[in-house]
Amino acid sequence: MCGICGFNRNDQTILGAMLKKLQHRGPDHEGTFLNQDWSIGMRRLAIIDLSGGQQPVWNEDKSICAILNGEIYNYKKLRMDLMAKGHQLTTISDSEVIVHLYEEHGSSMFEFLDGMFAICIIDLKKNSCLLARDRFGEKPLYYYHHGQEFVFASEMQALLQYKNLPRYLHTEQLTSLLRFGYQMHPATLIRNVYTLNPGEYLLFHDGSLQITPYYKWGYDSVNKDWDEKSAVDEVRKLLNSAVEKQMVSDVPLGAFLSGGIDSSTISAILQKNSNGPINTFNVKFEEKEYDESLIARKVAGHIGSNHHEIFVLNAVFDEPFFWELLQHTGEPFVDSSCIPSYLVSKEIQKHLKVVLSGDGGDELFGGYDDFQWGNQINKLRSMPVALKSVMKSVLLSCDKFIPASVDTKRGLLKAIEISNRNEEQLIDLLYEHFTEVEIKQLITSNWQGNQAYKSPETYKNWSNLRKLMWFRTAYAMPDDMLLKIDRMSMRHSIEVRNPFLDKALFEFAATLPDHFLRKGKQNKWLIRKAMKPFLPEEVFSHPKQGFNFPLHKFFNKEFQLFCSSVIPNDHPLFEVLNREAVLACIKTGFEQKSSTSRQSIYKSAHKLWLMAQLFAWITHFNIDVQIHPQQA
Repeated sequence: MCGICGFNRNDQTILGAMLKKLQHRGPDHEGTFLNQDWSIGMRRLAIIDLSGGQQPVWNEDKSICAILNGEIYNYKKLRMDLMAKGHQLTTISDSEVIVHLYEEHGSSMFEFLDGMFAICIIDLKKNSCLLARDRFGEKPLYYYHHGQEFVFASEMQALLQYKNLPRYLHTEQLTSLLRFGYQMHPATLIRNVYTLNPGEYLLFHDGSLQITPYYKWGYDSVNKDWDEKSAVDEVRKLLNSAVEKQMVSDVPLGAFLSGGIDSSTISAILQKNSNGPINTFNVKFEEKEYDESLIARKVAGHIGSNHHEIFVLNAVFDEPFFWELLQHTGEPFVDSSCIPSYLVSKEIQKHLKVVLSGDGGDELFGGYDDFQWGNQINKLRSMPVALKSVMKSVLLSCDKFIPASVDTKRGLLKAIEISNRNEEQLIDLLYEHFTEVEIKQLITSNWQGNQAYKSPETYKNWSNLRKLMWFRTAYAMPDDMLLKIDRMSMRHSIEVRNPFLDKALFEFAATLPDHFLRKGKQNKWLIRKAMKPFLPEEVFSHPKQGFNFPLHKFFNKEFQLFCSSVIPNDHPLFEVLNREAVLACIKTGFEQKSSTSRQSIYKSAHKLWLMAQLFAWITHFNIDVQIHPQQA
């Protein structure tokens, strides 16, 4: 596990500055290669072949070198196959198979890799650079290309050490950021800076850049003939195989254990395949509503792990911590669960280098609550508009006749509103933070409502459930969830592996009929069925909570003063955003003390959190807000 970077010129000073910004990703070793055309480097976190796995790695005649961020889980088989074909490998590391696999298969090599990775291969004979990113976006890879200049890095803060990179705000991307709360690949908030899409490789040669997908997925092969027993047996087999593959390591492993079905599943299988008690880690929140520590403790006792609880106080904001988070996410990022992710990773660093996570389980097996809301919305579409109007009026005015909570009422009101819009707008409206109206009020001119994501050609043929699962997996997972866990864990030199994102397991899940994923309001039906004999009942009986954080409790006086300092009246971002609308958003975020039928305290708090980050990011990273025609 590492951080990688490079560019197409010789400059030891710039390369050193970039590597310094990646040191947390790999504190164990630094490796570089420079010639007249290239400067590439990596920081290594030693996991496999601790003494012999240094990078860059070379082929026999020193014409090809490679650097790797990630792990190749099937490297032992690949190594044996390559040696049988006459390749000479001198280490037992996973990184060395990359150069020889490239010799053997060229750019088609990536289909043979089973792992999480961001890879750079320099071919000195062709004077080319080949970059690739894993299938689901577990490992990050940023790049800048303009004219003849090309530079790449694992994190934005490292990329920005390249002195010739102009930092112009990509104002057109503000719409996507405000709507979804994170930046969707491949775009970033800086012009001409991109992320390589999951499942793609990039070839840079003679100043030109070519991007090619090597992995595509979808739900075109749903098999309605699966029977219950066969599906349960298959998911058990594939889960066990996925965990076993990801146990390859020369250092001890542990697991995140939230108390939910996914992390409990991975922890149980990891413990079953380990020789002694594994270490499991859980965040215990001061706010009882968000706390699953009792269930996690029950699971740990049931499987026999050595369990650790990290207690998180509500009001812990301080300015250095804010800058620390922003520095490592690299762009404004609404997901406040990066806070507990940071804190649990800091604790894990005292014990381990590698942990397994349950991330991806909801995406594969239909776990999120919004999938249920999407289903309800589609049912409402067939209802007469006049009847829905009456329902809306009743919900708004007759509290004494409707004892539902404000959260339920708000959900129903939003469902009615969305059901009156075009079906193509479902994703935008279901997952928005700022509404279309609010964005138009915020952005002073040239507001664009263009879709920030691209759906596959066969998307229209999928079920409503699969359409939402696709969006979660294709965008929210790599650009939010996996970004969060990568940056917060690697900040503390911790490698996180995700067995649910095993290729074989993923492709099996894509063939399951919808009723094996959700039955009524019950989510992840197949995983529940498969894991029922191996986990305590509490795991299955309590409602899904997710890894949420009570952000509104985070807003103390220090944060109010901080917002005043990072959002001054003369801030350059007010050239693009409306000052009154921004200040109204800030005011509501601080003053709203409870959820209403119109807006949850979660939503108002996170709007404030995102806005503070956006203004702070512009200043901290010295971003030029003016639109420069030569960069458009």
